[in-house]
Amino acid sequence: MIGGMRGLVLAIAIAGGGCIKTAAVTCGDGNVCAPDHVCDEVHNTCVFPDQLETCKQLDDGTLCDINGEPGGICKDKVCIPATCGDELVSGDEVCDGATDIPEVGTCVDFAYDYGPLSCNALCAEGFQTCRRLGWQLRSLNGSGRIGGIWEDGADLWLANQMGIYRRHNGVWDPLVQPTGTTVWYHGIWASGGHAFAVGGALLGVWGQSPSDVYVVGGKAQLGSVWHFDGTAWSEMALPSATSLLRAVWGTGGEVFAVGNVPDNDVTTPDATIVHYDGTLWTEMEIPYTEELFGISGRSADEVFAVGGRPGSNILYFDGAAWASMVSNVEGTVLGLQAVHAGPSGVYAAKRPNL
Repeated sequence: MIGGMRGLVLAIAIAGGGCIKTAAVTCGDGNVCAPDHVCDEVHNTCVFPDQLETCKQLDDGTLCDINGEPGGICKDKVCIPATCGDELVSGDEVCDGATDIPEVGTCVDFAYDYGPLSCNALCAEGFQTCRRLGWQLRSLNGSGRIGGIWEDGADLWLANQMGIYRRHNGVWDPLVQPTGTTVWYHGIWASGGHAFAVGGALLGVWGQSPSDVYVVGGKAQLGSVWHFDGTAWSEMALPSATSLLRAVWGTGGEVFAVGNVPDNDVTTPDATIVHYDGTLWTEMEIPYTEELFGISGRSADEVFAVGGRPGSNILYFDGAAWASMVSNVEGTVLGLQAVHAGPSGVYAAKRPNL
């Protein structure tokens, strides 16, 4: 009897095993999907069939349903669960991905002094690239207004009403007066341990290297540009009757200079912008504005010039033409005297009313 029972049990087990069936699918990457799922070869996972159909005609980032329920987002034409780490911003996320910069302001909005926000692992604002300046007062010997400041590696250069200073290895060098007389220096530019400062009738300086430097200024309301080639200075030819030039900036082989001639004729621009293309200086056509004091850009097709009122206090060059920029700032602050266009923003400033 025992032997017979064993045979019966074995026979039943074999019969039962013969009835087991499965609809599991083995994907090309080796994943095995459940009977109600299909292979997502794009993301190497298993999904419901509708996830491969919903997003075929939709853009990445579009919200979608998964098996009839909300909570999905289109990515690579597949509806995937919307989660932090999918590199698509959804729900309460302000960013998603290490290279995604949150569009909610800058570090300044979170009590830091400067820097761009980063994206943290929770898809929220990250502060790894935020910095605090830690302002500290540093006194200088002598007196006079500072007209220019420039950083060259670990050295800091200053030009002011009394001369030129350099902070080297944490110590301010003695006052430098190359001419032997007191000169009011209006600007300074430095590179590779070489510094160029301008004063007197010269008002602005900028260079691409110590052997390619431009200074601007003028006398009797007529503008001048001088160029240094590493050996000697030479005056450059400008369009006839170019106005007094106050600032200069360039990039690549292009250089821009701005200035003005004060007058009471409201029908013609008081300001001027001249452009050097590597061969010739030409006067550029600009909207009506008075007094341009500063110029800076981030490329040859993103340049800003600032000045005073009436007229626009900010002009913008897009590589083709200058146009007035609309500003919602009102009052005496509109008399702008300096501008800097950097990688994290564009800043314009004025001297306080005394």
